[in-house]
Amino acid sequence: MVRANRPWRLFATLSRALAGVFATAAFGLVNNSTWTLSSGMDVRRLIGASVVSLLALTAWIIIDHELWERPHGSLSRSFSRLYNTVTCVKITSGVLSLYVILFFTLFGVSKLILTPSAFGTVIGQDATVHDYAVLAWFVSSMGMVGGAFGSGLEDDVTVRNEAYGERQRQRWQKLREVKKVREELESETQSAPEPSPDPLQPTQVVMLLPI
Repeated sequence: MVRANRPWRLFATLSRALAGVFATAAFGLVNNSTWTLSSGMDVRRLIGASVVSLLALTAWIIIDHELWERPHGSLSRSFSRLYNTVTCVKITSGVLSLYVILFFTLFGVSKLILTPSAFGTVIGQDATVHDYAVLAWFVSSMGMVGGAFGSGLEDDVTVRNEAYGERQRQRWQKLREVKKVREELESETQSAPEPSPDPLQPTQVVMLLPI
């Protein structure tokens, strides 16, 4: 189910979320304060920032757009648990894919526009490939937080179509089939002739009792 939903294409149509991600990342990439903060971060802090930002964007999308299924009607508890697992895996996979793409994009752009002399002057040492990678890592986490705010501006229907994918298409197909059957039954009921009264059946019986 997860592979059929193509999680790597989750943000292909979520333009507002992408705008929030790249706008925040672009601001952080050219900000001197971000350069200074990234130079003082170790691997443990970077991993923590990554986990928090990924969870924030994933949780925001699920909660804000009401993607969490609750057991109701014909949807049993086991099916709702399965659907929620698939939704969480897809959203997390999509967010992680975006994070990886953003990291490599920022790393290449930072190497292109940030000269080692300017970057090194701010961080107080000669800028190396490691420093550029740490900066791209830290700014990618910032971008995920910006994407969380951007995803809140997305239309609920668009997000649900992208999040549910194949499951949503199956639901719409079932709804269309049910609607078609209902319309056929209604048309047959309306076109059916009304039963004519039986001419042999007496309409009134009068009984005369002797006085």
